Amino acid sequence: MAGAYIKNPSRNEFIGIVAALMALNSLAIDIMLPALPYMSEAFGIQGVNNQQYVISAYMFGYGFGEIIFGPVSDKFGRRSPPSCRRYYLHFSFSHGCYVAVF
Repeated sequence: MAGAYIKNPSRNEFIGIVAALMALNSLAIDIMLPALPYMSEAFGIQGVNNQQYVISAYMFGYGFGEIIFGPVSDKFGRRSPPSCRRYYLHFSFSHGCYVAVF
């Protein structure tokens, strides 16, 4: 791919991409909300008010991942060994969740 032309997105495209990424996080929380009673039962959470800690844990994990892996990706690039390991770990844990459910 040496010499490949990479077009920078225009201002409107950039705003659209950032808005879509932010909406994806809101969509994930909206999908999680109807399942809170079932998740609290599975995790053994006592009390209705303590169910909010599941959402707090999700938000903490999302923010922590951005803080840690953002600078690593900026320094080494998206195709670096840490990034490839992350893809492998994501696939492995996703497969483990699938196997645990089914």
